[in-house]
Parts: sequence; structure tokens; C-alpha cells
Amino acid sequence: MLRISTAPHADNSSLLKIEGVIDAEGVEALDDICRRQLSSSSRLLLDLASVTYADDVALTCLLRLRRAGVEFQSISPFLRELLQRPKP
Repeated sequence: MLRISTAPHADNSSLLKIEGVIDAEGVEALDDICRRQLSSSSRLLLDLASVTYADDVALTCLLRLRRAGVEFQSISPFLRELLQRPKP
């Protein structure tokens, strides 16, 4: 189950805490809220420390968000390993 919560952050930035499992079902919600936050904030940070699983669709989404300027503030060791793997 995916949980997304907002936390106040300084400098007109937004911080989203992402917890649990990011899979194909949750990617649309994650992508939607990130795009809305990006349009209303000068900076978007994702706290990914509590992500326990991410499938290939989620990894593609996260990489796309990072290319769009989203910053990853904290990353779980599991997710860090997956994001560092080269894509075939």
C-alpha cells in the first residue's frame, strides 16, 4: 500500500513523504501529486526512506520525476540500489 503525505518545508519548497509499496497501481497517484506540487512550488523534495518496494513502472516514474527536477531527500537502501542499476 502506498501512502503519500505532505510536510511543510522552507523556501517555497514542498516535501512529500512516500511510504510503503510503489507499484503500477500507485504510480499514477504519485505522478499526479508530484506534477501538481511542481506547478505550485519552486522545489519538490521526495522523502523515500520508507519505501519498501518499487516495481519497474515505479522506477521509471521516479527516474522521470528526477529528470524533471524532483529531488530525492532520503532514499531507502532498497530503493537506492534499484535506482543505481543500469537499465537494459
